[in-house]
Amino acid sequence: MKNPIILYFSSPVISRSPIRQKPPGYSRYPVNYTEAELIRLEGGTLLRQYHSHYLFYIELYEFKLDKELSLSYQVEESALFLFFMLEGYIRFSTPDGTLITEADKGTCYATFNKPGEYIGQLQPGIHRIFYIAPRMEWLKKDIGQYPQLKAFVFDLDNGNSLYGHMPRCPIAGPIYRTLLQLYELNDHKAADIEAKLLRFFKQLLAQYDEMVSIKLEQPAYRIKNFLEKNYTDSELSNQTLIRTFHITEKTLIENFKEEFGTTPHAFLINLRLQKAKQLFAAGQLSTNEVYMLVGYKDVQSFRIQFKKFFGYPPSDSL
Repeated sequence: MKNPIILYFSSPVISRSPIRQKPPGYSRYPVNYTEAELIRLEGGTLLRQYHSHYLFYIELYEFKLDKELSLSYQVEESALFLFFMLEGYIRFSTPDGTLITEADKGTCYATFNKPGEYIGQLQPGIHRIFYIAPRMEWLKKDIGQYPQLKAFVFDLDNGNSLYGHMPRCPIAGPIYRTLLQLYELNDHKAADIEAKLLRFFKQLLAQYDEMVSIKLEQPAYRIKNFLEKNYTDSELSNQTLIRTFHITEKTLIENFKEEFGTTPHAFLINLRLQKAKQLFAAGQLSTNEVYMLVGYKDVQSFRIQFKKFFGYPPSDSL
C-alpha cells in the first residue's frame, strides 16, 4: 500500500539520508522490519520509519526539535488512521486555523480524513508519533467485526464533514502490549513478518473498538452525542442537559471539560457555527435561513458569534 499522506515542513529541509544500520541515539523505537530515513531540518531532526504492507501502511515519527515546527500534510484519498501519540504533544487544525483535535502523550484514537490539506503543530522537544492506515477497500469488507469503527466510517464516508475522530483512549493494557509486540517483531522470513503484522493490526483494531464501546457509555460522551443530535433546538442549554441526564451543573461542566477540553456550552457554539459554515459552503442559503437551521434564536446573535469565531461576517460566505 502506498503512503496515504504527503508531508511538508515549515522549516527548510537540510538533508535526507537513508538509515541502513543503527538509528540515532535518541530513537526509542528502532523497528527492524521498516525502512528508515533521517531528515535534518532547520531547527531539528526527524527519524522516519515506515513499512508498506499490502493491506496497510505504517509510519513511526521521532522528532527532536529545537524550535516550533508546523507540518502540512496532504491526504489524497479518504483514509482511516489509527493514531498513537507515544510521547509529546501535537495540535491538528485546518489551513484556516480551525482546531481539529489535540493529542497528548500516551493516547490513541481513530481519525478519518477525506482528501485535503491538514496542519500539525509541534513545540520544541521530543515527539514520537505512530500510525497505521489500512487499505479502505479491505477495511470496509471486514469492518463488521468492529462495530464502533463501522458506524464511525459509515457516518464520515456518507456525510459532508472532511474529517472526524473517535474517542481518545489510553495506550495501556492489551493495546500497549500489542504495540510492543509490533515494534519488537523480528523475523528473517518476509512472509512471516507480513502475517504477524496483519494479526497484530487486527488485534489493535479490536482492542481499540472495545475500549471505545466502554467510553461511549460514559456520561460525557452521551452528553456530546445528545448535543450533536439536538443542536438545531434553539432552547438547548445547560439546563436541558441537567434535566435530561440528572446531574448538577458543576458535574456536567467538570466531566465534559475533563474529556473534551471545553465546556458543553462552548462545544455547542462551535458545533453550530461549523454546521453554519458547511451550509454556506453548500450554497443557495441566506444568513436569515442558516441561523435558524443551526439553532440560533435571532440573526444578530448569530452574526456576532460567527464573526468572532471565524474572523469574518456571514455575508462574506455567500
